[in-house]
Amino acid sequence: MFQAKETEAAAKLAAAETRARVREESKNRRLEEEEKQAQKRRQREDLVKRREERERAKQEIDRFGRLASKKLTCGVCSVRTRVNDEREGVE
Repeated sequence: MFQAKETEAAAKLAAAETRARVREESKNRRLEEEEKQAQKRRQREDLVKRREERERAKQEIDRFGRLASKKLTCGVCSVRTRVNDEREGVE
């Protein structure tokens, strides 16, 4: 009878250890998966930011002209600017 109880207690202990190990492995896998997803999300956000920056730069070029466009010095205030620089008030 004591031997059966000892065997049963050992089996319960082994089962508990197995469940704990499986639980820990599942937790580790889940954390790894969440980290991968977070990394992918950051990469997508970076890609979107780069696209937005390129689009903004393109709009700036369309709006204000290229830096290589003709330079102009205002005869009144002596401000150097591009020919079509709306920021400096030259249109």
